[in-house]
Amino acid sequence: MKKELAAFIQYNQDHGYEAGGYGHGNNGDGGHGQEDHGGGDNGHENDMVTIYVNDNSYQVHQGRLDVSKIRELDDIPITDVLYQMPDYLLLANDSFVVVHGGERFKSGGSSGYSS
Repeated sequence: MKKELAAFIQYNQDHGYEAGGYGHGNNGDGGHGQEDHGGGDNGHENDMVTIYVNDNSYQVHQGRLDVSKIRELDDIPITDVLYQMPDYLLLANDSFVVVHGGERFKSGGSSGYSS
């Protein structure tokens, strides 16, 4: 987790994002799905990258992406486990990943825990 946080901080510093704002204004949702800014020409088109969830492609803003947002994109139940490929890294429901484009995620059956 410390490595992920350090990578996230370094990435944001390298790209001129300020703490807490991610360069987009902090609307409190944590993730940056395609609905965050609506349509139109807002100057952020080059921030968009493609990720794959269960082999379905989605456009999201590069940078921090909450696991809950990944689940929301592909309608994955909270009871299913979610992995980051190719190493089958198990993602906790309350965690986040830093996406740069091309990341792949897979969900699987029940985690065995009740919600």
